[in-house]
Amino acid sequence: MTLLGIGLALFIGIHMVPSIPALRDAAVNSLGDKGYQGGYSLLSLAGMILIVYGMRQAPEVVLWEAPEWSGIVTLVLMPIAFISLTASFAPSSVKSFTRHPMLWGVTIWALAHLVANGDVASLMLFAGLGFFSAIKIFLIGDKKEPNLGERMPLKNDIILVAIGLVVFALFLYFHEYVSGVSLI
Repeated sequence: MTLLGIGLALFIGIHMVPSIPALRDAAVNSLGDKGYQGGYSLLSLAGMILIVYGMRQAPEVVLWEAPEWSGIVTLVLMPIAFISLTASFAPSSVKSFTRHPMLWGVTIWALAHLVANGDVASLMLFAGLGFFSAIKIFLIGDKKEPNLGERMPLKNDIILVAIGLVVFALFLYFHEYVSGVSLI
């Protein structure tokens, strides 16, 4: 679980840099804007690889047995998470009520998986990323002006939901290849 812990620390740590203006400015001044963006991307990718590899290598240490209904809760929450994640890349009305659809998507994803997984590695991963996302929502929210995005045409929202559900279906189908856990 050491690799998982290192991966989480690296991934969360690099994603906290933009929330600390003095640290971000020092990195940009030292590396230049493109150097900073490249380093940020490489360290994020390295953290993600360590997380995936660490999860696959972690021994299963069960803390609690997930209740039978947990799978249903996860299947209800995950489409919402994918629609939220998709909203961060597509113009839709979602941004008229939250600035942070990706962070909300990650938070919902983490909660959905915490309900269904009671092992130590899952607790580290889902609680770590869920807590990080929730903290970032508040850190970013304090810096931005209160005006949220404008309402978009209904067709944008319908397209967003359709794309989010298709991506969810693909992840559901390929979940075993992504995470090592078969759902179908």
